[in-house]
Amino acid sequence: MSSIDWPAVGAIATAITCAVVVWYTVETQKLRRLSERQTELLVRPFVVARFNDGKLYVKNIGKGSAFNVTVESVELLDDVPRPTKYLIGFPEPVSALEPGQESLLRPFAERNGIRVPPGELETLMSNLNTQLTQSSFTLAVEYNNLDGMHYRTQIEVGPGTWKILPMKAGGAGCISEETRMVMNGWHRLFVLACFLWRTR
Repeated sequence: MSSIDWPAVGAIATAITCAVVVWYTVETQKLRRLSERQTELLVRPFVVARFNDGKLYVKNIGKGSAFNVTVESVELLDDVPRPTKYLIGFPEPVSALEPGQESLLRPFAERNGIRVPPGELETLMSNLNTQLTQSSFTLAVEYNNLDGMHYRTQIEVGPGTWKILPMKAGGAGCISEETRMVMNGWHRLFVLACFLWRTR
């Protein structure tokens, strides 16, 4: 009757224990992050922009206060009768927006780097009117919460289109923290199992 190879059994048991610990750690981390995301959605600001009667407004439709609200400048190109670059900017940030609060933005416009008169500004602002514009671009609103966490809302603007784009958790090729934890955990488990096997 062959004897039991206790070192091998111990190595296997240790490997299984490590696997269970890694799995439990990953699952606990997932639950913690899910809870944090749900809590954040309940208390975070969410600022959107809307165009009405030739004017652009920002409004906080979230549950938390928004601070230092800014809208990125919009570049428009016109090739008729000659190449011309227009810039519509919103230089004055909104210091704070409470939940449900709305604020009017004061724009300026440039044509090839030169400020345009008010009448031409009104014409350029019509590019934000989805019923009149022939251009397509992205309007970006940036803001912070009370703790300084940064947020960015992007709005797709075009003929007949004013659509809030979904927030991205990461760019192409990014690996989530949960996936990275799994990869690191299994790598460590593999190294430990090899070590135990060589020392048996």
